[in-house]
Amino acid sequence: EEGAKAEAGKPRSFHACILPARKADGTPRFAHKGEEQLQQMFVDMGPTQYAAQVDLSPLPGGMQPLKEEYFTKNFYRLSDIGHREGTKFIVNEEFHVAIFVDLAASLEDGADRTAIIVRASDPRGHIYILEAQAGHWLPSEVFARLTRLQRQYEARYIGCEKGPLRAAYAGSIINWNADHRAHPIVFASEIEVGGGKNRGMNDRILSLEAPAAAGMIHLLPDHKALHYELVAYPNHPQKKDDLADTAALCVLNPYRP
Repeated sequence: EEGAKAEAGKPRSFHACILPARKADGTPRFAHKGEEQLQQMFVDMGPTQYAAQVDLSPLPGGMQPLKEEYFTKNFYRLSDIGHREGTKFIVNEEFHVAIFVDLAASLEDGADRTAIIVRASDPRGHIYILEAQAGHWLPSEVFARLTRLQRQYEARYIGCEKGPLRAAYAGSIINWNADHRAHPIVFASEIEVGGGKNRGMNDRILSLEAPAAAGMIHLLPDHKALHYELVAYPNHPQKKDDLADTAALCVLNPYRP
């Protein structure tokens, strides 16, 4: 009973579809209990109808908080914000580059993935996604990727959600910050996620709706995995939202001159 009360108190995100007990032709819509039992149920319930909650996965068009057109209308080209110099990509002077990472510890296929997103932002608050990666990686692989991306884009810092996984990566993070003082790994409490409040993942992703609708979030056309996670949320068929959550951290952390 205590466990049930605790579960009931948690915020939930769901969509319900209410259907009449009988179809238009008068036949029962749900006859899993058998016709006789169903008829008796109708008698017992009197004029009251009953309904079923239907899990819509993925959500049908028009019901997603993050609409397809929010992103397809605002694709950009790398040449819009910078240029390449050898293996590096140099953004124009007005842009600021940072890397955001959502750390995961398990290598199991069904577990959360580590997600890494490289983001450029400008003083207007527009967000340009440069790289979006996710996978089940050992800490050594995660930091090898961070090193490559930091050098490639000259990111000023790496933002990481503050949470229990900080301990799992503590040694690696300490070593990184000792070797990379000019572009350290900082945590949510230090980079003012959501105006200083550590929002839950659901709130963070849903907070993308306003800037996305305003055309302030820009993806490259080949960011297909991130694009699909965003428009399918919260009912991605494989329940994947690691990239979408990391994208939300990118948007909630302000531009730094």
